[in-house]
Amino acid sequence: MSEISQLKDMVAGGRLPQAQEIVKEAIASGIEPQEIIDSYLIKGMEEIGDKFAKGQAFVPNLLLAARAMKGCLEILTPLMKEGCASSLGTVVI
Repeated sequence: MSEISQLKDMVAGGRLPQAQEIVKEAIASGIEPQEIIDSYLIKGMEEIGDKFAKGQAFVPNLLLAARAMKGCLEILTPLMKEGCASSLGTVVI
């Protein structure tokens, strides 16, 4: 069983299957979808963005991270109650 604390690293590393598995486990353990998004998915994207800004990551790394986040959001979006989602931005792939 993977730990939710690893989700940020899985997203930043572009590891889609592992990230989706962690999201499924987090949902099963009762963690709210918005909490997963705010505390882990967005943090992973911030991490890869910072690495890109420092020249430690490149466009392919950003694309893989975005694909991992999008895959996780595909699982979470149907579970979110209408009207309770807050938007912090848009992920464009």
